[in-house]
Amino acid sequence: MPLTRKEAIRRFVLFGVVSHPALVALACSSVQTVSGAPAGGSLEDVLPTLQELEKNPSIEAREGFWKPGQVFSHCAQSVRYARTGFPEMKSALFRSTVGTIAFGVFSMRDSMSHGITEEIPGAEAIDPELATRAGLQALIAEIQTFLSYSGPLQPHFAYGELSHEQYNRANTWHLINHWDGLKKT
Repeated sequence: MPLTRKEAIRRFVLFGVVSHPALVALACSSVQTVSGAPAGGSLEDVLPTLQELEKNPSIEAREGFWKPGQVFSHCAQSVRYARTGFPEMKSALFRSTVGTIAFGVFSMRDSMSHGITEEIPGAEAIDPELATRAGLQALIAEIQTFLSYSGPLQPHFAYGELSHEQYNRANTWHLINHWDGLKKT
């Protein structure tokens, strides 16, 4: 079966990324997790850590990063938007090139690295003083809803079309990456 133009471009870009030595080194670099960060490659894996933390939210922000309630609420937005749609999208060209490359690199690393004080484009503002427990409750509820959801998913604002399993991994990486700005108290 012949490839569509979009799939041909996507494969060309991905093969270029995989064959470039600097990108392979980036993709294979080791990832360090912050003490107390949830472990695992899926939302199912991280959910127990979040539920335990909700009972005793003994966590605070590192200097210069968002407070925990804001972090957890931001991650809840990301999980929710997989079902409801992101408020703003990158261009189709961006999603089919740069977004595809980024998701490919993150997939090879099984982790994400991005600016952890960047809001989701167009997302409603989150109160920086939101209580940690409130942010955790929102995130836990969104994860539980996502895990039981079997309807159609909306394109990711940067990565484009993702399967349920890909969204699960992306949201897990997203949460764990944001954990870098937090520390146990």
